[in-house]
Amino acid sequence: MRRSSRVVLTACLLTALTVGASQAQRLRPRDVDALPSRPADTKIPYGPDGLQFGELRLPKGDGPFPVAIVIHGGC
Repeated sequence: MRRSSRVVLTACLLTALTVGASQAQRLRPRDVDALPSRPADTKIPYGPDGLQFGELRLPKGDGPFPVAIVIHGGC
């Protein structure tokens, strides 16, 4: 991924994660990397290659829930 694309993606992700947060609560890239994750509920292919897929994770329980969309443009 080009550096400029990585910077834009990181900025979008951090903005989405920190909307409404004070400056002291903002997440850094290493904070995002340390967040817990679980296997996807659904894996959705969008092409023939084994690496062409999206993952969908749905929260348990009743909503409403915030939404985060992460788009990774490849390597």
